[in-house]
Amino acid sequence: MSSPAPRPASSCPPPPDVVITPSPNAEASTDFQWSWRIYDPRKIPCFRQSFLTGIGSGVAIGLASYMISRNPNKAANHAFYGWAIVSAAAWPICRYNYSLKRDQIKILMDTQIDAINKSNQEKIANAKQRQQQASSTNTSNKEECH
Repeated sequence: MSSPAPRPASSCPPPPDVVITPSPNAEASTDFQWSWRIYDPRKIPCFRQSFLTGIGSGVAIGLASYMISRNPNKAANHAFYGWAIVSAAAWPICRYNYSLKRDQIKILMDTQIDAINKSNQEKIANAKQRQQQASSTNTSNKEECH
């Protein structure tokens, strides 16, 4: 066998002895955090309530299934399907109730804003009337003095 051909000299520096690893704040972790900021489940209305309702129902269904059949695999399947079905059913119900509450709050806020605007307009009208009365009494007093 022949020896390998010698490498030509290059202007590149030799590879470093220390391997640099990315810090925890590197681009990949930033992208991950960024994507969770957009899809943060805590900020989605009704996510928590429907998810927890499904978990509770899944546990109850799984325990009941295990008590009846004494088969853990069957009970686990029933628990999972119970969680999925109840969570999926609780979501639109919660969203409907959420939209009703939001509409009621909007109506109440509009009513309060209208009441505040009406009282402010009445105050302004009363203040203008008092100014007119004060100015009319001042002019009548000036006429009596002369």
